[in-house]
Amino acid sequence: MQEKSLILIRHGDAEALSCKLPGNDILRELTSFGVTKINRLSKFLLEKDFFFDKIISSSAVRTSQTAQIISKNIGYNISNIEHKESLYNCKTSNYINIIDELDKDINNLMIVGHSPVITEFGEYLVGKPIGHLQQAGIIYIALKNKGWENIHNREAKLIFAKNFLQGTLKLA
Repeated sequence: MQEKSLILIRHGDAEALSCKLPGNDILRELTSFGVTKINRLSKFLLEKDFFFDKIISSSAVRTSQTAQIISKNIGYNISNIEHKESLYNCKTSNYINIIDELDKDINNLMIVGHSPVITEFGEYLVGKPIGHLQQAGIIYIALKNKGWENIHNREAKLIFAKNFLQGTLKLA
């Protein structure tokens, strides 16, 4: 069985909630600084030769924009991004359900989501604290010789967690 890899990405910096968007958090867009950080993250993914069989994003505007920028920069077909309402304002169990539904032929998965749940999901998988993931942060997790169905064992290996302005949070 081929190793499974999971990249968890927190969306880039987004507009503050304001009177222009009262109660419409889901509609907040990336700021120019957020776009810059996501472009930097994309460059990192390219330099490290990451590729993805599937990219899944929350349906919020800022996560969708994040996934689209990364996709464009790494050569992933933007029309293949899967947008999930279940990843917005959710719990760790929503992420688990998405993993449970994955085709076994998917080996390299990226999920773009929100704080704090995206970090909590990473911590659930590796069974230990990772630390606060800032906007445009990344968590890289590997499931060596294990299928997605083994994700519940909480034996995934943390390869690294990185915040792009502060450096690495944790290394395996």
